[in-house]
Amino acid sequence: MSGRLRLNAVDMDKVMDEPIDWLWPGVFAKGCISIVSGNPGLGKSTVVASICSIISNGGTWPVTGQTAKRGRAIYVTTEDDVAQDFRPRLYAADAFMERVTFIGDLKVAGEGHKRAIDLQKHIPQFREFLDEKPDTQALILDPLHGFLPNADTNNDAKTRDALLPLGDLARDYRIAVIGVMHHNKSQKERGALMAVGGSIAFTGFARSVVGVYKDFNDPGRRIFKCVKNNKAKDDFGAAFRVEPYSYGRINTSRVCWESEPVDTDADDLVLGERDCAVSFLKDELASGPVTWKDLRERASAEEYSTATLRRARDQLKSQGTIKKRNQGKTVFWELSGESFAQVAHLAHPSREGNLFDTSEQTEQMSN
Repeated sequence: MSGRLRLNAVDMDKVMDEPIDWLWPGVFAKGCISIVSGNPGLGKSTVVASICSIISNGGTWPVTGQTAKRGRAIYVTTEDDVAQDFRPRLYAADAFMERVTFIGDLKVAGEGHKRAIDLQKHIPQFREFLDEKPDTQALILDPLHGFLPNADTNNDAKTRDALLPLGDLARDYRIAVIGVMHHNKSQKERGALMAVGGSIAFTGFARSVVGVYKDFNDPGRRIFKCVKNNKAKDDFGAAFRVEPYSYGRINTSRVCWESEPVDTDADDLVLGERDCAVSFLKDELASGPVTWKDLRERASAEEYSTATLRRARDQLKSQGTIKKRNQGKTVFWELSGESFAQVAHLAHPSREGNLFDTSEQTEQMSN
């Protein structure tokens, strides 16, 4: 029979003040959970390798310039192969290999089979391992929700309950726990914080949340931007590029950080893809009607997904900026008459004499 439940209360005169112990000053604190979130393919795993390298070497943190406390980084993932993916990225990042540990699953003592990690069951195993590795500075879980297989991660209360033991682990061992997550594209319209996948409890429980975004003005550039920080100002922002790196027969990649801070609002970044797609559609339709098939192909060439293109199309349609026209079995999209004049004036100001006769242009479009 379990003991009687009591509130875990403490009077403030019994509490001693503690300064914040930082892993990456102003970004990730020790003793709590943080989150790195972004869409697939933006380089989150390569950023993880960079973070592990900086910790293992006592290197310099990007932008902020502070020296990291040298120690161990533990990377827990089921998505990357340790020999083909993770170790080559560490090599490219010049990590000190003896102070980086990879964990993929659990092995049963005396048996040959393995078991998947479940944070609701296996925190004792993590505690035992951390006792053996007292130099640990960071524990990185990628993806965080993948290690909560039996938790309803779309339910706020159940997600908080599932995260509590992990939060206690971070506090008791004074390490930074960083969970890697994916963005929920359906929530992007509600802002950067809501774009993080799963229950809002993930971002509520985390003390800092950093998003990885594509710079739509420079397709090869990525933005590493703070969305929330309960330990410091949430204005941190950095930029990086993922560049190829080869050695021997190994082809991998590494992160190249820029030295200057990025001062861009995270909400603008998370909505940037749709806004750029809106501009793309206007530009494509400025010269006249285009079939939906051709628009999709042109958008794909510019790395816009069909879903993003549809959202941009629906936004412009609801605003009365564009309209659909069927010609047989072919669907065309075109700017409305007034919108055509406005966009065409911006695109071709020197052709004002004949291009801005909207009544004539509209009549030509409809024929």
